Amino acid sequence: MQSLPNHAEKAEAPAKLKISLVWGGMCLLLIAIVWAAASIKIERDEQQLIEKLRADTEQRVRNHAEQLLRTVLQIDQLSLSIKYQWERNGVPNDLEEQFRRGLYHEYMFPVAIDANG
Repeated sequence: MQSLPNHAEKAEAPAKLKISLVWGGMCLLLIAIVWAAASIKIERDEQQLIEKLRADTEQRVRNHAEQLLRTVLQIDQLSLSIKYQWERNGVPNDLEEQFRRGLYHEYMFPVAIDANG
């Protein structure tokens, strides 16, 4: 009778090996699926971040360009005003007084210099 359990154990060994291989294969397949899904999610998130950063950068560039244009237009307007005052009165009005009274922005201090300095 001892040969039957030995023979039964030998018959069960391939079945246990087959079950172990199936479970191992399923675990590897599950790991591969999770890995692929995570990789796809990371790539998608990276692309979304790049697109968001590109849009933010474009908006900042537009804002800076608009600010620069406004500043140049203000400088142009200031120059025309000083030129007009100079041509009309012979000499510009007291630019320092106009600056103190707030006619010009604090980052623009007008100065008029003639040929004599």
